[in-house]
Order: sequence, then structure tokens, then C-alpha cells
Amino acid sequence: MTDQELKDLVARLAIDAERRSIEADKRHAETERQLKKLGKLIGNIGNNQGDIAKEFFYRSFKKHPVLNNIHFDNVTRQLKNCVKRIEDEYDIVLINRLVVIKNSYKIN
Repeated sequence: MTDQELKDLVARLAIDAERRSIEADKRHAETERQLKKLGKLIGNIGNNQGDIAKEFFYRSFKKHPVLNNIHFDNVTRQLKNCVKRIEDEYDIVLINRLVVIKNSYKIN
């Protein structure tokens, strides 16, 4: 093999390597895009399950507002409250004249 043939071979290999690198970068970018989309989808599935659970419990208490043999006069949801400049939102609140029970954790 002559010097020129060797130089031409190296040049072709370099061009081929560059082309493969560009293709790999494109595949990597597409994989990253799909992973982000999948992450968002999985997050949305979790949020949907939380929404379904909140709706289930709200409707259950609305239909039968009793918990631990305590009857509640009112069932509400998404109640916002502010105490000492600390704001919070409660998913479900059960109210009667004597007892207030609220969930103290966030589902979403």
C-alpha cells in the first residue's frame, strides 16, 4: 500500500467515524427525549392515581360521612387555610360541631 493509499484510507475512516459519531449523538438525543417523555408519563400516572384516590375517599365520605362511629355534618375538599402566615391546603376535611379531622399529608 502506498503512502497516498494509506492517507486516503485514514481519511475515509475518519469521515466514517465522524458520520457514526453524529448518528450516535442523534440516537443519544432521541433516547434522552424519550426518557424525559417516559419520566413525565410515569409522574402523571402517579398523579392520576393520587387524584383517583382523593376522589374515591371524597365520594365515599360524601355518601356516608362517618368515620370511627363519628358522624360528620360536612365533607369538603381542597380547603385552603392560613395560620401565622403559613398557607396549606387540605385534600379532604371532615367537619362536625365537635370534631375536625383532616388528612395531614399530601397525596399529590
